Amino acid sequence: MKTRPVPLLAILLLSGCTTAGVYESMRQSRLNACRQLPDAQQQHCLETVSGDYEEYRRQREEAAGKP
Repeated sequence: MKTRPVPLLAILLLSGCTTAGVYESMRQSRLNACRQLPDAQQQHCLETVSGDYEEYRRQREEAAGKP
């Protein structure tokens, strides 16, 4: 079964989840999708999945030029 991120995101947002919760849910969805791939592709896919929300938030703020 393929996960559809847009409906999942809409459900999470409507249910009042925090930004961190939404980020983690989407990250888990990507990890699960990677695990469904053949071994040859799985490692590369897993390497593209970002770290935790705090790491993502710091990188986003640095890119936006915030101190």
